[in-house]
Amino acid sequence: MLSLDYEDFAVKIQNLLFLLAISVFLFPIPQKSFAIGPKQRSRIVVREIAWSPAGNNIATVIVEGGVGGAGERVEVYTAQPFALQGTIPNFPDGDDSTSLVISDIAWNSNGTQLAIGKNGLGATEPIVEIWDISTTPYQRTLRHIYLDNVISGITIAWRPNQQEIAYTCSERSICILDIASEEVIHVLTGDAVALTALKYSPDGELLLAGNGQLWDVDAEEILGTFEQSPYLGPFAWSPDGTQVTFLYEGQIRIWDAVTRQSVGFLEGTLGYTSDIYWVGQQIISQDFDGKQTKFRVWDQKTSHLVDTFELDASIIVQSFAVNPTGDKLAYGIHAPDPVEDTQVVEIISLPFETP
Repeated sequence: MLSLDYEDFAVKIQNLLFLLAISVFLFPIPQKSFAIGPKQRSRIVVREIAWSPAGNNIATVIVEGGVGGAGERVEVYTAQPFALQGTIPNFPDGDDSTSLVISDIAWNSNGTQLAIGKNGLGATEPIVEIWDISTTPYQRTLRHIYLDNVISGITIAWRPNQQEIAYTCSERSICILDIASEEVIHVLTGDAVALTALKYSPDGELLLAGNGQLWDVDAEEILGTFEQSPYLGPFAWSPDGTQVTFLYEGQIRIWDAVTRQSVGFLEGTLGYTSDIYWVGQQIISQDFDGKQTKFRVWDQKTSHLVDTFELDASIIVQSFAVNPTGDKLAYGIHAPDPVEDTQVVEIISLPFETP
């Protein structure tokens, strides 16, 4: 009959576990990856999405690997069918010795040019690039650096039907860049409140900043500040430019663009919200309540919530965009763990279909 030396057996098990731990450290198990179409990806984040005004293309800011590195890039897709059309690298000149964060993107009115806003890690001089999307491959037509000013993050907006770009050039200033001359033609300086977003009115005459200040750009004049503005969140212009909707204290409220007074709010409360779109009579938002991401649609006339689309709790969305006709929504997935055979950009129809 065999006898078992339990002490010797325990030592052997301990040695085996030690060798197993060393092997895992030296030869780690490969991680799963995302995929867009047939191409495999490492874990990535879609930081920004912008649908072209013509509705035919979708631009995305992709972050793969570390923030500010060569893994950051802009990818442009055709909307129908959804397919990768072209890529704009973070370092088109090949010099990746510094870190650059692609903070924002914006289309021109006819969707043939794309503006890219960049800044370094920490407080650095803002950079604006213009790329021609109508060529193959894409061509960079402008690289503008606002010298002697530093900013921790840049946001940009393309003036409708004009070759001008508004961008944050300091923590309290907005620069207006004339693309033809490559010169800053206006500097709008207001309150030292974080300028988290810039959006032109549909006619391009007015510029609204995320701190609630409304500018007459050509006159370099603040027309006024929206009520309770230090606490305002994402916002959107109405299609006719007469009203503005802001997220304020968990509610989407509507302001009169002339009097800058609140005229109503939409039913329900929201969690963290990345953006708001106003298309036709629809107001569309995305919010995250700490557990789940939801897309919501309100009827602007009645202020009632009319549609909701809930994502799986494992999916985190950092950005989304709505097409110009308001019948499609694209969102970028930021999953905490890599998932195989999953597109990092998804397109869903409005009204929402039951998943």
